[in-house]
Amino acid sequence: MPEGGFRKRKALLTRWIREYDVPELKARLAEAPTAAWVHPVLTLLYQREETVFPKAVELCGWLVQRLWEEDREAARNVIRRLFWSLNEESGAIGWGAPEALGAIIASSEPIAREYARLLLSLLRTQASFIDHPSILNGILWAAVRVVGSFPQLMDADVPDVLAPYCDHPDPATREPARIVISLFEGKSSTGSM
Repeated sequence: MPEGGFRKRKALLTRWIREYDVPELKARLAEAPTAAWVHPVLTLLYQREETVFPKAVELCGWLVQRLWEEDREAARNVIRRLFWSLNEESGAIGWGAPEALGAIIASSEPIAREYARLLLSLLRTQASFIDHPSILNGILWAAVRVVGSFPQLMDADVPDVLAPYCDHPDPATREPARIVISLFEGKSSTGSM
């Protein structure tokens, strides 16, 4: 564990995330208490650099899954904060939150049991409130990850919920919606559910 507080850990993590691949990052972060790295990783979700963002998403999923094993309530608090950031009432924008939620929920069946349906509910109940394409597409890509990992935990109406997005004018929205439906229907037709 590096000496110093949050700022030093964030600076170190920012440097490492640019230098190392995800397996090496996990090895380095595993040397310290999981909770010490969660907040620094969450702050990196706001950096949309190609070298930073995807790794931050993967690390977030991995760290929160580890935190779930160590301190379930602390992990739930992280997940709740990410969901809350997507709520209009929070006053936040939620950059990176959908992608992080997808990585977290897809990382563990116990986590998915609690939160997979809640993720899909964002597309069901708040579609008219999700007014930023990047956030909407992030939620759809999160659904791709979760349905790909745990389709059996999703409600049977997944195709109905996603159907309106399949006709969306933006191909960046249509593509993940179609993938979710394809994954869901493919797994259900093979008896995986």
